[in-house]
Amino acid sequence: MDLAELGHLADQLDSKRADRLAADKIAAGLKSDEHALQQQLISEMEENNLFAIGGEQCIIKRKLKERAIANDWPEFYEYIRKNDAFDLLHRRITDSAVLLRREDGVEIPGISLMEYSTITYSKVPK
Repeated sequence: MDLAELGHLADQLDSKRADRLAADKIAAGLKSDEHALQQQLISEMEENNLFAIGGEQCIIKRKLKERAIANDWPEFYEYIRKNDAFDLLHRRITDSAVLLRREDGVEIPGISLMEYSTITYSKVPK
C-alpha cells in the first residue's frame, strides 16, 4: 500500500471515528435516561414492596441480590493471605502502578512488560 492509500485509510478511520463518537453521544444520553427511569422504578417498587410490575409493553421484575463490600481491608487481606483465598479478588494488573514503581527503580517479581501499539488522532490544520 502506498502513502496516498495509507492517507486515504487514515481519513476513512477519522470519518468512522467521528460517526461513532456522534452515535456514542446519542447512546450516552439514552443510557442516562434509561438509568434514571430504572432508578425511579426501583425506588417506587421498593417503597411499595413490589417485585413485579407490568405495563402494556413489558413486565419488570425486581430481584434482590447481594454484593460483597469490604468494611476492613487489612482484615480482609489477612484472611486472603492466611487462607490462600486469592479467588476473592479480580486478577488484573494495574499497569499504571507497575510503571510508577518501575520509574522508582522497583522491579516486581513475576511481572514482565509487553509492548503494544496504539494510535492517536489529531486533525489536520486547515
